[in-house]
Amino acid sequence: MNKNYLRYLIRTRKVLILFFLAVYVCVSLMWNLSGINLTPGSGFYSACKAAIAISLVLTYLLPVLVFSFVHKRSSADLYFALPVSRKEQRITSLVFAFGIAFGYFLITAVIAWILYALPYVSVLRVLAILGYAAFLVITLLAVNSVLFLLGNNFVDGIVMMAAYTMFPLFASIAGELIVMEMVAGGTAGTTEELFVFLSPAWMLVNNFSALLSMNGWLYRHFNLLHLIFCAVFLVCAWFALRKEFDERQTERAEQISDHPLSYPLVINLYAVMFLLLFGSFLMKDPGPELIVLYVLLLVCYVTAGFLYRRKLKVDTKTLGIFAAEAVLCAALMFGMWKTHGFGMADNYSLTGGTGIRYDYNMQVSNEDLGKPMAIKGAFAETHVSFSLFIDNTEAETGSEALTLMEDLRKEAIAAFYRKSADDPVFQGSLQVCNENTEGNIDTAYYYQLNCLLREEELKTISERCKVIVGVWGDPRMNDGEYTLEEYLELRDQT
Repeated sequence: MNKNYLRYLIRTRKVLILFFLAVYVCVSLMWNLSGINLTPGSGFYSACKAAIAISLVLTYLLPVLVFSFVHKRSSADLYFALPVSRKEQRITSLVFAFGIAFGYFLITAVIAWILYALPYVSVLRVLAILGYAAFLVITLLAVNSVLFLLGNNFVDGIVMMAAYTMFPLFASIAGELIVMEMVAGGTAGTTEELFVFLSPAWMLVNNFSALLSMNGWLYRHFNLLHLIFCAVFLVCAWFALRKEFDERQTERAEQISDHPLSYPLVINLYAVMFLLLFGSFLMKDPGPELIVLYVLLLVCYVTAGFLYRRKLKVDTKTLGIFAAEAVLCAALMFGMWKTHGFGMADNYSLTGGTGIRYDYNMQVSNEDLGKPMAIKGAFAETHVSFSLFIDNTEAETGSEALTLMEDLRKEAIAAFYRKSADDPVFQGSLQVCNENTEGNIDTAYYYQLNCLLREEELKTISERCKVIVGVWGDPRMNDGEYTLEEYLELRDQT
């Protein structure tokens, strides 16, 4: 680190430093003051939440501030000609940024602890929060600095930061939509836990939320694997920063951002993500509107190429790459459809935690609970529902009730991939959940049903749990809910 360079950074940015100090202290210490006395120590945790949110924003702003000179030719020539080595410039700039983003968090957290939580929050807890906040700040500063330096001009640097930061979120949403379209049961193949490992900010914030948990309040588990992955991100970013800054050629300033990890990768990465999503739509619900989506994506693809090259260029190579990506993504989705979501739809567990729960909901005929709803004349609605729990022992040995529910599930899966116009469409669903030892849901599968349980099968289920029949508009009995036995008795009497 170069002390003279550090003093120069501080001297030239005095107004900014004082502004952020005022923001930290005023916003963080005044945050949620009305709730301070509700729970002992809550004022300290509220201040830490507000302060880390500001620090998180600064980990994106400060790299732009301290490294923006590399993207302008005149300032790059000037700064790199200073009697300061590039290594010293890099380290000093990060120390300056870290001093603001973490230093103000430290001041705010200590003041909040003394004012609001000194008798309630231990010193070790405070030190753990401060230590992890320091790790969070330095990790994101290093990662975002590398992303900003991938561009060769100011705008492209910001675009790279935004593109890589948002990609895990967009990919997670796209993955969930693809699973819903391609995997019967829907939520069985959740993708959030996969893409969270691509986002250091996501992992760091999750773990920081765990540290701020207070006797179950906003409770989260601290994830050690996330901590390890973030440490890997920090090490990789540090080495990448050495290369992208220390070995940077000043001639790159104000040129197109042709780094292999900048526009050439980002454009195709986002294109493939959307093409996979469109491919899933093509398999599940093909229609002419998909042509519009593909054309719009092609327009965006060409436009992104214009932003990259700073000139509009539509050539055979560009169209060929897009077409090849579209065909490959559609082929991958076709294979996923034909293999029942690469086996995810059929590969579910009947054990885990304490057992499995079947939630059945169906609108049925008031003449026969084993037939779909039939309305003739005046409006009438009959609804059958139950929640059946099967513990792990019974799931392993089997039972009649388990067989009935699994047969219903398998038929729902087969109908999902059959896509036959002859299949009836019923107003009902089956949700299958794995419950953990705390009684919460670990995994949930949701199915639209095209078949029903017959009345005799419902009687079998009623021996294990309460089967509720809701009646509205049936002149033979009062509106309301009945047990299966009560409903059948009243219906048979009339």
